[in-house]
Amino acid sequence: MSYFCARVIIAGVAEVECDAFVRGRRRMTPFVRKTASLLVHLFDPVLAIAEHRYVERGDGRRDAQCLTQAGSFWPIFFYVMIIIFLFLLPLIILVILYSVIAKI
Repeated sequence: MSYFCARVIIAGVAEVECDAFVRGRRRMTPFVRKTASLLVHLFDPVLAIAEHRYVERGDGRRDAQCLTQAGSFWPIFFYVMIIIFLFLLPLIILVILYSVIAKI
């Protein structure tokens, strides 16, 4: 088999795989969007904490306002845990990893 023939065969296989990937991605996109939307609506506690209201401004306009005030134990606990798990914990892990790498 010549070099040119091998390139054509490889290119043909790559095209078939690429077409199958695009078709699969088109079929999965609506499912992924619906699933993500469902998860956000069901499991996002910030939506339950948020307060939506209209506020009268000094010039007479009414503007929509969204407040996420932490006035009781659970909202405060939620915000503190989010800060710990999404900022402090990864920071500690990175510091440990970099210190191990620096010792090597």
